[in-house]
Amino acid sequence: MRFSLNDSIRKKTVVLALTGVMASVFILGVGLVVLQVMEKMMGLQEGLHQHTTMHFESLDYLQRYMYEGNPEDYEKFKEIRARVRGVAFQFSMADGSYSVEEIRKKIDSMGRLLDNMSTEEGKDTVELGMKLRSNPMMAAMIQAAKETVAQEDRFMAIMEAYRNNPDPEYRAGLKPKIDESLKNLVKAKVNFTEAISAFKSWVVKTVRRVFVGTFVLFLVLSVTASYFMGRSIVKPIVKAIRFSQRVSKGGFDRRLEVETKDETRDLAIAINAICEALRDLAVKIMNGAETLTESAQDLSSTANQFATTATETSASVSEINVTAQELKQAVQTSSENADSVASYAEHSATIYEIGKKATEEMGHGMSLINLEVVEVGERIAKLSAQAVRIAEIIDMVDEVAHQSELLSVNASIEAAKAGEFGKGFQVVAAEVKTLSEQSKGATRQVRSILKEIQKAAEAAAKAAKQSASAVNHGLNLNEQASDSMSRLADSFDGAVAFTKKISSTARQELQGVSQVTDALADIKDATQQNTAGAKLMESRSRELVQLAETLKKLVENIKV
Repeated sequence: MRFSLNDSIRKKTVVLALTGVMASVFILGVGLVVLQVMEKMMGLQEGLHQHTTMHFESLDYLQRYMYEGNPEDYEKFKEIRARVRGVAFQFSMADGSYSVEEIRKKIDSMGRLLDNMSTEEGKDTVELGMKLRSNPMMAAMIQAAKETVAQEDRFMAIMEAYRNNPDPEYRAGLKPKIDESLKNLVKAKVNFTEAISAFKSWVVKTVRRVFVGTFVLFLVLSVTASYFMGRSIVKPIVKAIRFSQRVSKGGFDRRLEVETKDETRDLAIAINAICEALRDLAVKIMNGAETLTESAQDLSSTANQFATTATETSASVSEINVTAQELKQAVQTSSENADSVASYAEHSATIYEIGKKATEEMGHGMSLINLEVVEVGERIAKLSAQAVRIAEIIDMVDEVAHQSELLSVNASIEAAKAGEFGKGFQVVAAEVKTLSEQSKGATRQVRSILKEIQKAAEAAAKAAKQSASAVNHGLNLNEQASDSMSRLADSFDGAVAFTKKISSTARQELQGVSQVTDALADIKDATQQNTAGAKLMESRSRELVQLAETLKKLVENIKV
């Protein structure tokens, strides 16, 4: 399957999943192989242990044979040694001197040598040794196996000679050789065992290294693939995030460029479309902000003017309302006055009739007054003459009072002369003096009154003459007034009719003015509401201007 960083995210995800599965399968396979190798190593370890056990078991049989001479012990010894030799011989055949077929035939002929290792396992072990014979550890193990086989053959040859010749001296001469051969065989066995242990350790370390190396290799490959694929996924996303952050700060003058062909390209196209839409919206907002600012300022100015005009209108309406109220009051007063005038006119007509009669009676009365005035004049003349007579009498009383005063003075003098006997007379003299003084005072008052009466009489006489003249003139005026009253009667009739018409018109004007005042009251309320609305609109206009300025500041940072 072809794979590139431009493939879709879904495909990348599938590849990552398959890589993980393959790595898991490979690691599982390696683990199984390692497990099999470890099982073989464990089998080899157990086989080595069994090989050592059989070695010492055969030596036990050999020792018993040499001491007891029992042929069965020797046969048992020989059988065990054959198996021990076969184990070493299997590894010695891995030196390449035998073919695989020859090895298989020989192993088949030897049969099962160890209890825990089948014939097939023996073949596999030899074949593994042939494949790894170039390995120093395997080569050392093969060489140790060949040396063990050689020492095993020498030892068995000596033992066959020992068995075939029952001569005691001969056997006694072979014992040192047997001991030496056995020592060499044990040494070879030890070397073989150490070689097998060293090979086993090498296999374990190698398997561990292979397992760890394979794991690290697949881990590195997985991490590398994940890094590049993740980078191919994350890099455009990070680029989109940075671009989005720039856009969030008002940068609409660039476009998001993504070179991939996966879903991130679709994301970039969508982000660019959003950015373009936001750019258009920002341009419209900027233009709208300018227009809104200007309109808000104009609206604020208009609202201010409207508020001022509304306030002035409200004041004017209030003044007009006051004037209308005054006009209403004046019209009402005029109407009432017109009604009063009409009433007065009617009453005047009545009075005119009475006046006409009174004028006629006054003419008659003035004629009588004229006669009375003449008579009064005559009586005043008589009164004046009597006043003169009274004045003469007062002069006489005044003279008597003067004489009484002189008499009281003389009486006082005489009383003083008489002493104690003249006290009563002195009191009488004092009283007479007092009386004379009172008489003088009274005469002075009477004289003053008489003078006033004389003056009044003269004035009355003069007035009587003037009254007579005035009465005559009044009679003439009465005749003229009678004529004027006749003419005034006609005027009064017209005035009464006109006054009634004025009264009716005044009522109508009062009704109209009442309607005007009611309308002005409504206009005043509406004007006050308009004024309040104008002030509110002015306040809202200021807020709108502030909002427009704020919006304008917000869009100033936008780059388009």
